[in-house]
Amino acid sequence: MPRQTQLALLTLVFVVTLAGCRDGRQPAKVESLREHLTELTATAQSWRPDAYLADAHIPLQDGNPTEWAISAGFQSPTESGESLLVTVGKDGSIAMERVPHTIPVIQTEPFTDADWELDSAEALEAALDETGRQFLEDHIERQCSFMVLERSFELPGRPVVWWLRLRECLGGGDYDQLTVIDARTGEVLIRR
Repeated sequence: MPRQTQLALLTLVFVVTLAGCRDGRQPAKVESLREHLTELTATAQSWRPDAYLADAHIPLQDGNPTEWAISAGFQSPTESGESLLVTVGKDGSIAMERVPHTIPVIQTEPFTDADWELDSAEALEAALDETGRQFLEDHIERQCSFMVLERSFELPGRPVVWWLRLRECLGGGDYDQLTVIDARTGEVLIRR
């Protein structure tokens, strides 16, 4: 085998090995809210037929110690004394828990499909900047970060937003980054 061919093959093996050291993992991923929305809503509507999605919390996988993959809050305009929490377990199981309220539930405007066009994975990609990617890469085994879908009462027009909070959960780290994006466009509205 000619020397140039050997050198090219060794270089290729080195590059493939180096790429394999990172094992192709993205710094983080999230469960798809859209893929589970039908079963989450059906579970909530067994509680109240008019139940609507009020918010959803989705932990970033790979290092987040939560026991669930999605936690969705539901409300009902005909129920002022309780709301409902529906969770998707990491094993795909569905559980629901009634949440009693000592003061009447403050109803929010239900989400429509037009209010949030970005699914959770697309929202995560839109929300991460280079600093956030580096944080996740450095803390892949010990982060307590979440994507949250909710209606923002602080922003003009009360849009539905995804927000990403990146946090270290072990060792008292002080890293904390919040990014809020428009759930329809992916535009970054707030980063601090």
